[in-house]
Amino acid sequence: MSGIGLRARQDEGGQQGDAQGGGAQAGAVVIDGRFMVLPDMPCGEFAGLPAFVAQHRTAVGPGSRSTERALTPLIAVKTRRDAPPRANLPNFLNAYNTSLLMPLGHGAGAGEYWIVCDAPPGPSLRDMLGDRGTPPSEVEMTSTYLRPLALAVARLQSLGLAHRAIRPANLFRSLESGRILLAPGCVTPPAFGQPTLYEPPSVAICAPPARGLGAPSDDVYALGVVLLELALGRPPMTGLDEEQILWRKLELGSFQALTMNERLSPVLISLLRVMLSDDPQNRPTLEALAENGVGAERPKAPRPEPRAPRPLMLGKTPVWTARMLAVAFARQPTEALALLRAGTVDQWLRRALEQSLPAGRIEEAVRSARDRATDNGDTMILMQTVALLDPLAPMFWAGSWFWPDAAPSILASHMITGNGGEALQDALRHNALRQWTSLTGRNFRLLIEDLERRMAKITRLQSVSLRLPVLGYGLNPYLACNSPALVGSCVLLPQHLLATLEKLVSTIPAAAPRLLDPQMLALLAARSEDTMGGAELVVPADADVRLLDLHALAQAQLKTLTMSRDPAASTGASAADRKTPPGLPKLAARLLPAARERLLNWPGKGRRRSRLERLDQAAAQGDLVAMLDLACRDDAWAADDAAMNEARLRAEAIRAAIQDSADAGAFRARAARVVGGEIAVAIGIIAIVGAIAGGIIF
Repeated sequence: MSGIGLRARQDEGGQQGDAQGGGAQAGAVVIDGRFMVLPDMPCGEFAGLPAFVAQHRTAVGPGSRSTERALTPLIAVKTRRDAPPRANLPNFLNAYNTSLLMPLGHGAGAGEYWIVCDAPPGPSLRDMLGDRGTPPSEVEMTSTYLRPLALAVARLQSLGLAHRAIRPANLFRSLESGRILLAPGCVTPPAFGQPTLYEPPSVAICAPPARGLGAPSDDVYALGVVLLELALGRPPMTGLDEEQILWRKLELGSFQALTMNERLSPVLISLLRVMLSDDPQNRPTLEALAENGVGAERPKAPRPEPRAPRPLMLGKTPVWTARMLAVAFARQPTEALALLRAGTVDQWLRRALEQSLPAGRIEEAVRSARDRATDNGDTMILMQTVALLDPLAPMFWAGSWFWPDAAPSILASHMITGNGGEALQDALRHNALRQWTSLTGRNFRLLIEDLERRMAKITRLQSVSLRLPVLGYGLNPYLACNSPALVGSCVLLPQHLLATLEKLVSTIPAAAPRLLDPQMLALLAARSEDTMGGAELVVPADADVRLLDLHALAQAQLKTLTMSRDPAASTGASAADRKTPPGLPKLAARLLPAARERLLNWPGKGRRRSRLERLDQAAAQGDLVAMLDLACRDDAWAADDAAMNEARLRAEAIRAAIQDSADAGAFRARAARVVGGEIAVAIGIIAIVGAIAGGIIF
């Protein structure tokens, strides 16, 4: 992208802003509360992504301390869904250096995720190559290119970061000062947009999402290719495609492949020999390059890889070195396994390359895998053989090359394309990553432990289809929800999903069995797992499946409420995310029938009526947490059920007492009648006796 063209677009955007009184322009997207992106004003590409004019949102007066900053042209890049920004994006905002074009802010808007950066002050080196009459001298190459860029990348290194996107298209020359500035690399995964030319073979062999975080030594390699390109005035290895460049590097080594038949000064050749070494241990440090430039003290030149006097034929492919054999094995696994089992490979290594140690270890690995006879035996044999043939190579498993620290970008790409994630998951399941690190001596222990912990957590999910998405969202904080229902929206956080669903719920068919699809559920599971505190919101096992949606959304609402009320819980959140969230009456109305059905079986008529009234009130207020609490609290159900049972027992006791009393009354009545009859007879006898006695006397 031309810096001149961008500046013209910036001036046009500024004039529009002045015409509208400095307010927000029509269609402008506000990012981070400080910047405006103008999606209707594209300006080519920047850092490998579509770029658009951006402006400071607040006008600054002439007397303000921020005037200089506000007058600096800005640019905004639209990130890719399948290649989201790096998880450590905020760290890059602190990496100030005069040779770095800084990312200044980032955020979602208009259905996309944007990163606002300083705009390039001039054309890129890619546009300038070929226009120069003579290549730069060694002094100019040191003062203008090598030393400033080494200092800039060293600044990133001091923060534990690597740039991983150094190439002429990302280097810009200021029209005013002549200074070279480097575009930010954090807007895409590491080395995602790097051509094979600028990456070591151990990185370039991987698919773009699988290239890993890398190290500053990889930036040294890319910087070496840039220096070579400046010295030649054109890209080296012109006329070769990506596959041919990679194979030439594997066959000859990077330095020989890139500089063959080129006329270069002895000093530059000496420097490039180590900068372009395929072994990172042989490359000079950034500090040495920054201090001494082209004349930097260099490590001892690396020894060339042993080359066989006669090639080993793998199918129709001639193989001359162990590294070439490793790649050929990955490309032709069937032929490779046949050669391994026949013992041809270890014999060739011993006789042609005089490498008896790896030959013995490969033979032992083949024999051990044959004895175990596991279901993934061939895959394990190939992984071990490739690692022993080329310890510098990345992990090879199930047909895929990848670096373990590329897991976030692999899974992000898998979410969109459906490719790559299974190989990583399978390697973790079979403990292959640990075996690979023990064979190659790589130090990925903490990373592998974290991946294994996450894998153990997701395997507890009953739905297998949710496992990789949950892992992908958990490792990629800037990966937007990939739900088909959210096309046109950029949903990153649970609170964003709540707000979006509140607007869209009326468009989702009421006949759908569930409101939340697997992608929404995965996002909520991945980004709500550590925010529940001591709250217990549990859906009973026998409950309606629709209550699972209420449960997931209530958790998200609780998280949002926690962020708005607890400063400690909202660390890193934007001001908009910290506002007290409104209720969700539309979502509540959609979920109300399932909650009411649950309450229709609630024990106790009075308690049931009371809960239904309170449920309706909570739904009217959009309080999903209260709705879930009313419908699904097991302890409340148990308490009300116990109270109803106790009342039932008391009623039965009263009825039994009444019955006993009734039975006793009948008995006493019969007894009274008997006694009364006997008394009456006695009285009659007495009367008769009295009458007789009276007659005798008188």
